[in-house]
Amino acid sequence: MLTKRTLYLVMILFLFTIAYVYAEPVTLQQEAVKDKVSPGDTAEFLLKVRNNRDVADNFMVGINELDVYPFSNIIESSELSQEVLKLKPGESITVNLKLKVFDDATPNVNYKTYARVRSLINSDVSDKEELIISVLAPVNLAEIKTTFPDELVAAKNHVFNITLKNKVNKILKDVEISIVSELFQQSFKTDLYYGLPITKEIKYDLDPSTKPGEYKLEVKLFYNKRLRGSLIKEFEVVRNPNVLEKSEVESGFLVDVYRFEKENKGNLIMQENVFLPLGGVARLFTEVNVPAEKIESGYKWNFELKPGENYVIVAKTDYRILFYGTIIIIMFLLGMWYHLHKTVVIKKELYHAKDEKTGTSYVKIILRVKNKGSPLRNVKIVDIVPSILKVTGEYGTLKPSQIQSTFGGNRLIWEVSHLDLGDERILSYKLEAKHDLMVPTTLPPAAVIYKKFNNRLTKVSNKVVFVPKKDKSHRA
Repeated sequence: MLTKRTLYLVMILFLFTIAYVYAEPVTLQQEAVKDKVSPGDTAEFLLKVRNNRDVADNFMVGINELDVYPFSNIIESSELSQEVLKLKPGESITVNLKLKVFDDATPNVNYKTYARVRSLINSDVSDKEELIISVLAPVNLAEIKTTFPDELVAAKNHVFNITLKNKVNKILKDVEISIVSELFQQSFKTDLYYGLPITKEIKYDLDPSTKPGEYKLEVKLFYNKRLRGSLIKEFEVVRNPNVLEKSEVESGFLVDVYRFEKENKGNLIMQENVFLPLGGVARLFTEVNVPAEKIESGYKWNFELKPGENYVIVAKTDYRILFYGTIIIIMFLLGMWYHLHKTVVIKKELYHAKDEKTGTSYVKIILRVKNKGSPLRNVKIVDIVPSILKVTGEYGTLKPSQIQSTFGGNRLIWEVSHLDLGDERILSYKLEAKHDLMVPTTLPPAAVIYKKFNNRLTKVSNKVVFVPKKDKSHRA
């Protein structure tokens, strides 16, 4: 049994401790709710703040800002249930603090930070408490195996298997599998059931020109967006010298075509050569698509063929060059003669229309002039308007340069400074009948006047017929 003296000493020590604690104006005490977490998890603490002063005060609670992102790569964010506390004398309040740890935080390490409280009235009244977060290694929820080979040839249509085995007694829904290599990437989702391993066939292609060397394949298993399993497999892409060769000769009347083709299907740089035997006369009539080394007995090509590269050499020996050259010259001269002697085309069109606002009927004349020959300068287009019709003064994009009054009506003259090959001018104007016409009236053709080889030439258009009483117009 405890003696009275021992009991007195314990009571005195307890009272001394209480007096020491409450001697501080404000105290902050923490209780770990969850301080052991995996990467990506959230640690949780309870912070108890007590006002030991004899007056009420407002206090601010928080965590050291330099221990939180962006100043830290361990704690991603912090969350307090209440940051500002209003405490009466002797009153205490407990708040909840959550600290989110980064997904890539280094496991098996203890990280230290601290929470603090200070008075909003007197900044000297404060306290702080150390917090320790233990980051544990991620738990591997599944076992991963693969049949990926140690060595392979860079080619298409490769296949390997991945086997996944659930190690926990629960259904893992929507597990994401990420397959990453320097040479290819794939991913898929699946459900894993305890005791029921699944095997997935993976197909992939490698570029045949892939450099030989050491590479790495990494398979990662994510569950609820957290890494829960991984496998790393190192493999080697081996050397593969592989050059495909093809040669053919096509012979015809006085012409031979030689074609040589080499394609590097491997992953090594190859030094290649091609030789074509030709006599001296044949070389005079031979053309090649790639410059060659001319030797006494023919042509020779030396070249480097990189992985995936295709090299084609074509040599054509053609003794018909003089024959075809003569034909080309004759055809060229004929073409030039035809080109220089092509002429100008002018077409005249007549349309009946009615003004939607006034309801007045009118006639619209359209002249289409197109140059199908050599360029022309100082071209005139002339059209005659009979006296029974009146020009309204409304024109298209180009107004007449002159309007001459004659005994039979009006002469409209347009002057065009130049008319190049293929150029087309569209001229239009509106007419109204001065009197009601009862019979069809034929309008005279328009004309285009130009000079060619110092000769004055005139080309006339078709005639058009004005049919009164809403009958449609037609060309004469």
